[in-house]
Amino acid sequence: MANKIKYEKNWTFKSKNIAENFDNHVKQSVPLYEETQRMVTEISTFYLRNNDCIIDLGCSTGTTILKINQAINKDIEYIAIDDSEQMIDICKKNLQNININFINKNIESFDFFDIKKPLSLVTSLYCLQFLNIEQRKDIVRKIYQKLRLGGAFILVEKIRSENSFFNEMMMDLYHDMKMRNGLTPKDNVKKSRSLRGVMNPISIDENKSLLLQAGFSKIDIFFKWHNFIGFISEK
Repeated sequence: MANKIKYEKNWTFKSKNIAENFDNHVKQSVPLYEETQRMVTEISTFYLRNNDCIIDLGCSTGTTILKINQAINKDIEYIAIDDSEQMIDICKKNLQNININFINKNIESFDFFDIKKPLSLVTSLYCLQFLNIEQRKDIVRKIYQKLRLGGAFILVEKIRSENSFFNEMMMDLYHDMKMRNGLTPKDNVKKSRSLRGVMNPISIDENKSLLLQAGFSKIDIFFKWHNFIGFISEK
């Protein structure tokens, strides 16, 4: 599969080129992307009730909402948030005929308390890793406060290892995976350089600490692949 992404000096999702080629790119560069989406969809069926609401933070092209909507037969209000107008445009095309509110703004400024329906589920796949730690703390705290009792937050992130040797090992294995999927060593270098100062992965323990400090006490890991992880947290 040919890589059509044009790597800028600093990675940004506010790019027509990245938005148009995003779906192919994540399948090449994110481990078990489709399987992770399937797992998130299956987990969501345990939490969504009629007349509830779900928020997808960093909705990109709408894959998560599309798959969840296909899996359930309930009256759900979807809220898709992304600060990239280019991503929102594609998301709208992919999510026609769905009860959905598209919000083109950064998630730090989104007011969770404007939501009128009970909030059953918040999903964040590969999104919070692009924010600084103070912003993440604030967002996760607001998610916990707004979720209904028994609601859940699904968080999937790239992480770093606490041990420098293991971190280097995981990064090497990750780059090997991307090359198996058709990316070149040059692509890897360009992508890594473009993400400097843009993506800020934190450790498993630091992610758990964010969730615990927000108020979540029921936390589990449902997915782990080298330096990628998925958490399910219930209020």
